[in-house]
Amino acid sequence: MIPGPSEKKSNADTQLPILSLNDLWDKQYWHFVDIMRVELDVLSPRVVILVTGATAGERCDSILFEMEKYKDLKFEESIQWYEDFRGKICSSQACEKDGTIFIRTDRPEYRPIADQVESISELIKRFQ
Repeated sequence: MIPGPSEKKSNADTQLPILSLNDLWDKQYWHFVDIMRVELDVLSPRVVILVTGATAGERCDSILFEMEKYKDLKFEESIQWYEDFRGKICSSQACEKDGTIFIRTDRPEYRPIADQVESISELIKRFQ
């Protein structure tokens, strides 16, 4: 049976709360940390690539640093792979901890990715 007009719920009764982007990020953030922790513990990857970097915004790289085991990571190697017309530099950085190579790289967005891929490959070679 299709409800009549008097039986329908109002939009106010059925709408979900609207979250700002910051609220949504805050609600997801600690889930990201937990997922990363489990992935690192269970999968024991040889290489972890974070496609975040400076262009992804504040806190995107900090998920890794929230874990006690990785708070002291220092990205020692860096390769610049792009500079735009405004002078914005994109790069990939790497370090190693407990047999895992960690690489963070700026998001390519609309930039050509061949140089980014080459920078990641070169960083992996440096730590092998």
